[in-house]
Amino acid sequence: MKLSASGGGGCSEEPRSAMTEYHDRHTMERMREHLIRADGELEAAQHFLDPGSAEGTEMDLIRAIAAARVAVGDAREAVRLRVGESDSG
Repeated sequence: MKLSASGGGGCSEEPRSAMTEYHDRHTMERMREHLIRADGELEAAQHFLDPGSAEGTEMDLIRAIAAARVAVGDAREAVRLRVGESDSG
């Protein structure tokens, strides 16, 4: 049987959808785990820095780490929303 480029195979599309949903959820869960570890590593790095006595390059590093933690937090929220969407849909 020949399938069209649009994926018209009738029943074969439903298992692909379930498989894709499983893969997406698994990927999001793995990404969430990595982001949690990344945030922990960034938090640990912050403990080595003292904003009260920092100057120049060290202040740049403090700002960069703080910005990275915000970005990781935003990514974690995006993953949370994506997983929530797949739960409801």
